Amino acid sequence: MQVDSAKKSAYLITFAVSHYCEKARWALERLSVSFIEDRHVPGFHWLYIRPVGGSVPVLVTEAKTLTDSTDILHYLDAIAPVSRRLYPTDPSLRQEVIHLADLFDTQLGPAIRCWAYFYLFNNRKLIQELWCEGVPPVERTLLPIIFPLLRSFAVRKLNITAETAADSLKTIKRISQESNQPAC
Repeated sequence: MQVDSAKKSAYLITFAVSHYCEKARWALERLSVSFIEDRHVPGFHWLYIRPVGGSVPVLVTEAKTLTDSTDILHYLDAIAPVSRRLYPTDPSLRQEVIHLADLFDTQLGPAIRCWAYFYLFNNRKLIQELWCEGVPPVERTLLPIIFPLLRSFAVRKLNITAETAADSLKTIKRISQESNQPAC
């Protein structure tokens, strides 16, 4: 069953590896919304999203262009049939889901990204395989050449150091422990 408002395929610009992009993919797949995914290596994506700004994921539909994973989910939820909604209709449950999604977007996801990249950047072959999954051949060909620049940029932009990786692991463990506690 497809969402009625998504008459033509939506267009989703992504990275292969991104918690934000995966969230958008999940929502589109969960609602059986037809979409064309356009994956790019980090850095190359700027050529494709520059006209709309923001970062990935970018969802382009007949109705609008969205440049934030949370906005994408709220948009898809709003056009979904009531029986297929992404968010609970009960106000307290909805707030709990929104709170958890925000926690995962602002704390858990970035902590996992920092911790993982700290180790993955030491395995050039593996990170390039991950970044190149489903990308255009020209990006796959050019990545080995520009990887040192992209790595350096990512390390600076995302503040990836041994200390931030250790702090990120503490954040991951804390959130994991907190989410396993029964709600009061």
